[in-house]
Amino acid sequence: FGLTLRGFGPNNAPCVPMAQVAQDNGEAMTEIFELRQEIQQLTLRLNSLELRVAGADQAGPGVAVDVAPKERKEPEEVVMSEAKPMDAEEKEIKLCESAWSLPAVVGLADCGKMDLLFSITLLCCNIVMQVMFVTILFDKSFLGSPFSDQVIHAQVWRTRSAHDYKHLDLADTSLVTRVCGEDNSLLVSSNQAKLISDINKFLGLQKHSFDMPFYRPGVQLCMLCIILYNLCVYKELRTVWNSFRALMEIPRSNHTIMEENRFKTISRPRLVLLLIAHAVRFSLAWALLFSGVQWLARTTSIVDLILNAVALAGILEIDEFFFVAMVPTKVQMAIQKLEPIKVTYKKSHSERESVIHGIFLLCAILLPWFLLLEPLSMEMLEVKHQMCDGIQNFVIAYNAEVQMAVGYVTTNELKNEIETLSEFAVDSFKHKSEIDMPKYFNMLRSKYEFEGARIRSMAEEAEYFPFCWQTEVLHPNGSFWNHENMTKIMQSRLNTIAFKYNMPENSTCDDFLPFCDRPDARLLRLSCGDTCGCSDPSSLPWWKVTMTGCGDFCLMARAWKMRSETECQDLATPQSNQSWHAFWDSYVDVIIAYYGS
Repeated sequence: FGLTLRGFGPNNAPCVPMAQVAQDNGEAMTEIFELRQEIQQLTLRLNSLELRVAGADQAGPGVAVDVAPKERKEPEEVVMSEAKPMDAEEKEIKLCESAWSLPAVVGLADCGKMDLLFSITLLCCNIVMQVMFVTILFDKSFLGSPFSDQVIHAQVWRTRSAHDYKHLDLADTSLVTRVCGEDNSLLVSSNQAKLISDINKFLGLQKHSFDMPFYRPGVQLCMLCIILYNLCVYKELRTVWNSFRALMEIPRSNHTIMEENRFKTISRPRLVLLLIAHAVRFSLAWALLFSGVQWLARTTSIVDLILNAVALAGILEIDEFFFVAMVPTKVQMAIQKLEPIKVTYKKSHSERESVIHGIFLLCAILLPWFLLLEPLSMEMLEVKHQMCDGIQNFVIAYNAEVQMAVGYVTTNELKNEIETLSEFAVDSFKHKSEIDMPKYFNMLRSKYEFEGARIRSMAEEAEYFPFCWQTEVLHPNGSFWNHENMTKIMQSRLNTIAFKYNMPENSTCDDFLPFCDRPDARLLRLSCGDTCGCSDPSSLPWWKVTMTGCGDFCLMARAWKMRSETECQDLATPQSNQSWHAFWDSYVDVIIAYYGS
């Protein structure tokens, strides 16, 4: 610039200040940018004039022109981008290989009419499919009722079904105990059992725990899936924004000019079509974001969380699936060969992007956590309180005849071991054949007999068979001695008694003598009437009625012996004294057993 520093130039001319030098340099750079802009404008105008003179069909090789419907006589208007600032850098952005980029090359690619029509159809199918997915995700019938409704359902189930005596199993376990114990063998209320299992897994609770833990695996996993899905949507949104920035950098004119796979200019109708496609893509991405996050936050099964997140991410890639699988090869190649578009980025732009991305990330974490997942955790805990908290081991039945409800205390925990007679009877017979005789129950021939035996009282059972079992079946002089069917029935009864008192299976009536005077020994007195004194006039008179187990014919034999063999006088014998004392010694126990304590 013709400057001379002091002490180095001729005549020791005074030096020029450094600030002046910097100012002169800035002015020179500005003039250079202005000169480049004018040269670019002149170049584009010359190209446009050459095309108007030579015609679109005589354009040079490698040039694609989209001619407007009517030729304008006035000079072309070309909108130019501003000169690049000092702190700006250029970033190359390539249009994505998806169905959304089809409007950019339709009419420019060297393809036939069929390819053109099919490409437009694919773009419409892509839009329709994504709109349908969004509609389904927002539909209430797909999302289902809010989880807060489960609280009311839990209250209704607990009061109406959970303690119903009809749902007692063979182990004497109430339905609520089995559900809250996550019994996998449930036939009824399996949905409630699965709900409790999902709640325990989601919140990290033990079966009998009702305190909210700090570590909740389901909540953390759901949060990670939501963040992952948000990142997929943000990637889509950023791609749309970058493509929009790139399109706005292309100079606008009346024609779309593409030379050597690079856009020189773009017509306004094509630009509007691309902007509409980008707006639709942008709107669908936001809609999928809101509906997808809502759906993930309502997924209470840990197993389904990851699957749902992957399925949602697949919806965002429908356009890419269409592009790879269906778009004609010529159109594919035209999009793939497009040169990247240079976009100017300044330092301030990057900083603003960082702020926006930070806000998005915070919203992706905080909003789902406080608005969706934390309330869901509290609702889950409340559902478990309603279904399983409090006393579980009792059942209720209503007696319509006396208009009263009665209750019964059941086992207080779910057990896997075989403990009850019914369970043992099933386990011993389940691998037998139909012709085998069960060891612990009688197999009846018809449903009518089954229903009668199921509801028959002990008094009715004692009067049902017209003989005394021990006398007629077990004694050699009995009418049914060695009778096959009657012997099997008698043996199943003795096996049942042996199970009840933890005795060996081959025990006889004499082995059961110590248990005859127990209040609950009804079946023993019915089966071993002679041993238990049902037919003996001098035996303890307690329990000598049909309702406590003594058979009707055994009692008839006792009455006949009393009339024919016993004299009506006081007997001062040791046996009679022992019976007299035993009568009064057991008085309290008998009264308690009959009336209750």
